[in-house]
Amino acid sequence: DVEEVIDEDIDDVLSMIDVSGSMECPAAKGITCMDLSVSLGIVTSELNTGAFKHMALSYSTEPTLFHFVHTDGMEYPLKEKYDAVMANVGHSTDVGKAMDLVIKVAVDNEVSEEKMPSLLILSDGQFDLQVIGNLSRSSNYEGRWKTTFDAFERKFMAKGYSAPMIYFWNLNSRCLGERT
Repeated sequence: DVEEVIDEDIDDVLSMIDVSGSMECPAAKGITCMDLSVSLGIVTSELNTGAFKHMALSYSTEPTLFHFVHTDGMEYPLKEKYDAVMANVGHSTDVGKAMDLVIKVAVDNEVSEEKMPSLLILSDGQFDLQVIGNLSRSSNYEGRWKTTFDAFERKFMAKGYSAPMIYFWNLNSRCLGERT
């Protein structure tokens, strides 16, 4: 006997859509990482049931948090969601600034730890070096071994949150070689 999955069984996920220039690389034949990232980000925004329903975040040089709902309460049509995300693409990949924006929104809106969504980073995996600042060049032995996730965790902890579950989804098909 299989139980039916209901909305309450699904965790809220805030998708972080990489819209940097490198996302024009192939994800599959005829589909770029950008196409896939934007599409998955929009779909996951529609699946959320809680405080982050109809929300996604895009990031490149500057992150943008989207709430795909008009002031009259009507949800954006699909094309409008796509156009909103695509309005500011290119540049670098500063996922650290995107994490700062997630934390700022949580703090400004007094989001409780229990209401924090998991984060889904949709990217080609080419994050900027500044994500971890100068940790990799630090003269402090311990600092040289910190990961990007460690940097994210410290940012959340500094504001009174534990780091949410973060899923990194590398959409780049470079490892597939000629099979793309």
